Amino acid sequence: MFTAIVYVLRIAIEIPFPLASYLKLEIWEIPIYIALISFRFRTSLSVAALTFLLVQVFSTGLPAGPTYNLIAILSVMLGILIIKRISNNRIDNIKTIILTIVTATILRIVIMTIVNATVLPMDAPFGYNIPPEVLPSMLIVTGIFNGLVTVYSVFLAAIISIKIDNKNKI
Repeated sequence: MFTAIVYVLRIAIEIPFPLASYLKLEIWEIPIYIALISFRFRTSLSVAALTFLLVQVFSTGLPAGPTYNLIAILSVMLGILIIKRISNNRIDNIKTIILTIVTATILRIVIMTIVNATVLPMDAPFGYNIPPEVLPSMLIVTGIFNGLVTVYSVFLAAIISIKIDNKNKI
């Protein structure tokens, strides 16, 4: 069920990022993080993997694009898992939410900056053949984008997860 929700959100809602219209602000990652926060790693990994496969099959963009998305999602999941591990498997208060957002954001920005610095200069189908003189500014813009997406996605996932947990306690 999570995968269906993720896929529908992926194709239904996207807002061009003002600093780079080729990047899209979307909400489809949120259910993956809800699955991780409220349920288990395997659940969220399954949702991420199935979404990756669906997008790979039905995507019309850059063939490597879904792989970039998967790496970004896995980096955020790693940040969430680190905080879950040190907080006794709970992300349910302001302190753990902030720690989760900060950790996941740093990991996604660092990992995706390394990925983008490596692949964007490559020729298609892996990269965009970005000239070296343009790459630093693109890395800054994509870093800002990755940070923004992580902050709002993890924040909303944590708040929704707390609501789910509270409903399950009744």
